[in-house]
Amino acid sequence: MTIRPGVTLEITDLQVESEGERVMEGHSVTLTCKSRCSLTDTPTFIWFRNTQTLNDRNKKLILPSVRRENAGDYRCAVQGHNHTSPPRRLNVILHRPYFRRLSVGITVACGGLFIIIIIFIIKRMQMKSRTRSASHEYENDGFGNDTYTALELNTRSSDLYDTLATVHHEDTRSTPILKSSAYENLPAPVLNSR
Repeated sequence: MTIRPGVTLEITDLQVESEGERVMEGHSVTLTCKSRCSLTDTPTFIWFRNTQTLNDRNKKLILPSVRRENAGDYRCAVQGHNHTSPPRRLNVILHRPYFRRLSVGITVACGGLFIIIIIFIIKRMQMKSRTRSASHEYENDGFGNDTYTALELNTRSSDLYDTLATVHHEDTRSTPILKSSAYENLPAPVLNSR
């Protein structure tokens, strides 16, 4: 298109083109401001994301590493002209390996916690089992039996009998008095004089 002197060129056919509407997070994308009119001089372009004016002034807007914040509606305009392009939507897709790594990390942490809990429960059960077994041995140590054997003084050594008789003296001058009625009729012990 040739421009004659005194004629004002009005740019009304601007469009933003991109490689796609969806871009993976971390990838680059290039947006281009195009017009069907051929512009003879080197115009200055103005880029907008949603309602924000961007600093880039070139025909191509390059986003080298797209982030979620870059998502939105992009428009362009030529400086000195009132017309802006219709919006072109840019969607940023979150990078899946990030979520995969995150889910693997959470799974490993939960698995480790589960194993620790199982080990704790097993150790606790073993401790309870040992405690029960020790107290059961104590209970069956003869103290819980209902059968008792009477002390037969005739079959025991005289030293043991002398010791028992000495313990039960009420008076050192009298004969020993045994507290059990089973032994009341036994003859008085013969004390060895040494």
